[in-house]
Amino acid sequence: MNLTLSWEQHLDRVFPCCSSTTVNKDGISLLTCLLMDDGGQGYLDTIPWLIEGIAKVDSVEKGEIFQGTWDRDAWGVMLRSDRATLYSLHDEAYTEVIDLHTFRRALDAWLDFVKSPPDLNIRRDVKI
Repeated sequence: MNLTLSWEQHLDRVFPCCSSTTVNKDGISLLTCLLMDDGGQGYLDTIPWLIEGIAKVDSVEKGEIFQGTWDRDAWGVMLRSDRATLYSLHDEAYTEVIDLHTFRRALDAWLDFVKSPPDLNIRRDVKI
């Protein structure tokens, strides 16, 4: 799976954007929806939330907890030792399952990008 990370501008607002080569039958990547879910607070306020998500993944990977959940405003994920099940909080039957290690790499890449200085000329292609 590949992610493309870029900075976009709408009116006077610059924000990070994420797209994926892997989409469902509707053409949607639930992973990118989850990553970009800022809860209406703006992308810088997602940094503590992303760090919390990484800590939960690490706890599951280390066996400290059997499973965990992590969600934001519209999207969530159920974490288990071998997989991450992403889902809509508005329709929990709308799901996407990815490998837990792949999910962790996506979180790392997204956090690193969100923390970088905004630059409309930057585009990162990341294989996760």
